[in-house]
Amino acid sequence: MLGEAGYYNDTDTGVHIWRMASYAKELAIACGWDAAACEALEQAAPMHDMGKVGIPTEILRKPGKLNAQEWEIMKTHTRIGYDILRKSDASVFQLAAEIALRHHERWDGSGYPDGLLGEPPGIRRSNWSLCRPCAAIGCCVAMRCTSARF
Repeated sequence: MLGEAGYYNDTDTGVHIWRMASYAKELAIACGWDAAACEALEQAAPMHDMGKVGIPTEILRKPGKLNAQEWEIMKTHTRIGYDILRKSDASVFQLAAEIALRHHERWDGSGYPDGLLGEPPGIRRSNWSLCRPCAAIGCCVAMRCTSARF
């Protein structure tokens, strides 16, 4: 339900949330997570773009390429989503908050919001490589691949 709310003003990518949830679950299975953790990730992943509710409609629905100022505004959706989702004590929302914050981080440091470079702490390179192709949630899945629990 909340995953769909994040796409209320962004009708072009509605199917994206369910595809990302499916990818996230399959990657978690490949990483050896237990069934409960895989289900939690599948529930949390659709909320990765929740912060888009805070992006002005004229930017979110712009048909062409965003200019530099618009792009900077668009990039704030990760922190907006995190700020919304982290307020809950429920574990699924805590996981969703982490995913919302980190889903655009990239291996080479070119991602946002923090430009994290290289392997996240405690992550084996092989797990990172497995999870990386799932761009929208790759960083967060990778961070959890070697975790014993959430």
